[in-house]
Amino acid sequence: MTILRRLRGALGMAVTWGTLFATLSATILGFVVVFGLVPPGIFTPRLVIAAIVRAFALGGISGLVFALALSRGERRRSVSTLASGRVAAWGFVAGAGVFSAITFAFGLTHIVPFVRLLPAVGLYGLIGTGASLGILRIARRAPALADELPAGPEPAARLSP
Repeated sequence: MTILRRLRGALGMAVTWGTLFATLSATILGFVVVFGLVPPGIFTPRLVIAAIVRAFALGGISGLVFALALSRGERRRSVSTLASGRVAAWGFVAGAGVFSAITFAFGLTHIVPFVRLLPAVGLYGLIGTGASLGILRIARRAPALADELPAGPEPAARLSP
């Protein structure tokens, strides 16, 4: 496989995970605001957009880490021979690990003790697990979907009278 195909695959994984994280963040923020779980006026549109963009970035980095871990850790396996448990573990490590690394890198543990952040670490790990298993399921269906596609356009010579 050429390096460009690998880079395209890793970029596609990053965008997919980023979109998933941003969508989940927007859904959770919408739920919190609609059901009044926070006082009104706390989440301004600017803060909501910033949170969604940050979630996209976090998801993109997590997706990239997942793609790299999967390509290195499962190098000699095809999609059909990948173990779901191992793929789920790589997803958990990517989701929880990137969140933990960013938390430590930006010094957020000085503001909030890491023990208080453990539920968020677990949540990001579960999101990573779900994303990885969903992607594995889609990838396993890809050969079946390719067989269902039409054969393609008829050659021009057969179409002439």
